Amino acid sequence: MGIKQKVIVVNNLDKYQHYRDRNIIWIKLYVDILQDYKFCQLKDNEKWIFLGLILLAVKNDNQTPLNSQYISQNIIFSTAKHTNRTRPLHVALRKLEKLKLISIKLLSSCYQDAIPIREDKIREEEKRVVSSKKTKPYFRGDEMRKAQGKFWVIPKDNGKWLEFAGKESEITWK
Repeated sequence: MGIKQKVIVVNNLDKYQHYRDRNIIWIKLYVDILQDYKFCQLKDNEKWIFLGLILLAVKNDNQTPLNSQYISQNIIFSTAKHTNRTRPLHVALRKLEKLKLISIKLLSSCYQDAIPIREDKIREEEKRVVSSKKTKPYFRGDEMRKAQGKFWVIPKDNGKWLEFAGKESEITWK
């Protein structure tokens, strides 16, 4: 039986990641976060800690070690009221966990996954890749291409490509 280490897992991390197949150097952060009920429940320093944990999560495969020194060295934060940085960190972690923005899990030394693999999502993506190789996407009769992670509609007159803003269910494959 291996030694177990606690790790921080950011719930719904995929909504902040723009890709997963290479070294992540930036995250997606939409302005809607300012109206997110859970995010608005946080104090200013807790918001910055949460954003820092998102950054650490993408660098640590969403298994950030629950180590106050490591976190405070990587998320540089301090307040005039607190010279001890671990107290506001622990308070923020408890609140983030209570709001279900993060989870604290055990990770054994034998590399047990802290997050279950979403096999259904993987299979769905594989099916889409396989089906897209056999057929081409069309929207209202106009051919489409996928570039820069988005679908683009190619007008029949070969004019400027138009970014597709509809739903994927509106795309037909031929």
